[in-house]
Amino acid sequence: MSAIITAVFKATMGWLVDKCRDEAAKKLKDGDITDQKFRGIIMREIDDLRSKLDGLSRKDLLASISFFREGVELLYEVFEDTRSRSKYGADAAQAACAETVSLTEGMKHLELTKSATRKLADAKKRFESARERATDAFSNEALSPNDRILSMQYRVMATVLEKIDHPEDVLAPCKVCIEELNSLPVVKQSLREQLKAGFRAVRSLFNKEERRKIISGVCLVNRVAFNVIRTVPVKELFPKWLMIDTGEEKVDLLRDARVRKILRKQEMENCSVPWKFGYDCEEKQRIDEPSDIATNSSRQYILAYFDTIKVFDNSGKFVQGFRLPPLIDDSGKELSIKTWGFRLATDMNDNIYVLLVCSFGQQILSYPCDITTVSDGRVMVLQKRGSEVVHIFSEQGDHLNKFCLQRFAFSPKIVFHRESQQVAVVSTVKCSDELYIEIYTKDGEFLRSISIHTGKLLFSPREIAVTTEGCIAVV
Repeated sequence: MSAIITAVFKATMGWLVDKCRDEAAKKLKDGDITDQKFRGIIMREIDDLRSKLDGLSRKDLLASISFFREGVELLYEVFEDTRSRSKYGADAAQAACAETVSLTEGMKHLELTKSATRKLADAKKRFESARERATDAFSNEALSPNDRILSMQYRVMATVLEKIDHPEDVLAPCKVCIEELNSLPVVKQSLREQLKAGFRAVRSLFNKEERRKIISGVCLVNRVAFNVIRTVPVKELFPKWLMIDTGEEKVDLLRDARVRKILRKQEMENCSVPWKFGYDCEEKQRIDEPSDIATNSSRQYILAYFDTIKVFDNSGKFVQGFRLPPLIDDSGKELSIKTWGFRLATDMNDNIYVLLVCSFGQQILSYPCDITTVSDGRVMVLQKRGSEVVHIFSEQGDHLNKFCLQRFAFSPKIVFHRESQQVAVVSTVKCSDELYIEIYTKDGEFLRSISIHTGKLLFSPREIAVTTEGCIAVV
């Protein structure tokens, strides 16, 4: 129980701290947020925010921050009681950093002391009061946009910490919070105007700096919610409530490269989600042009480049690499991987398979371009020629059904997400920076589509993979 409390606390509170203020705060991401040296940093941030607020119209926000501060103080006493009893340290901190999806089940056998349990109950009452007052403050239309966004930040954090020992219970209320925030007219207008170019952007209601503050504040709250939902099994790929409909397009705040530029100017680039494999690794551990990708139950990524396989963890750090043995045909001749190419797959035991696919089905396919397996044993084959069609086969290769994609897809790829039982088809929009994703049920029923601007010209994706928490990797 203590480990899951720590994991949720770190996922929530880590984004409160202004990381540019001092060196200690900059190390917060990789350190133990429950350590006493960070306690002062967190309290300083809360006090600093509170000191900047005044006036009768802000009384609910001030009260929310005060209740929240009391709750955090009590949580630190819980951490102290737990640490003195069970020597909490590297294992729990590592679990927090990894945002382990199975913490709820794995930590049920760990119990808190009576003192820690009592203090935890008191802390949760404070967070309940903080949530209620933050809700009142957010509903006050007399507050400035930035004050209302700050109110929602405390509302989301208090909502999460109120259920800190049962993080799976916060998904529904977090969804409501983010939907209310992202649907604010001032938020939608600020994002819409900021993404425009030229003279029209100058004529917007808020000046450029004000818009950036609004957008970065909203991104911060969305990132807190994103971190929290990653601590529990994901039931929905790319949840639409983490997006903003500007009226002209739907924008993924945490992945869109245009938003990332805005965050960079506010020194809040860490709110953005994308990263590259091996970015912080040595040159020999990186892989620049992978030909295929797969994932396993350990949330690792397996990438292939000719005869080399490299494994990365869920944060993009290099784990291990190896070369394939020579491939010999029936006549004893060595096959050239460069000529034949291959596809990667993993089984339920995390064994890695290198597959050469020559034929499939009953000769009803033309130009198949990708393949994926579904949890019930069925196989989906994506056909690309004229019209984009997904064929569904049985394990024995019998054709069962087919469905068409919603729109023309340039070199599409397909992947199945076991946790949500949903299928994602990923393609690019020719001569643009747009990544287009369509989500279906495993029976082919269309659910929704998502467009993500990456900030660089994209070519056709070679392969895709999806992790247990719903992150899609594209190579």
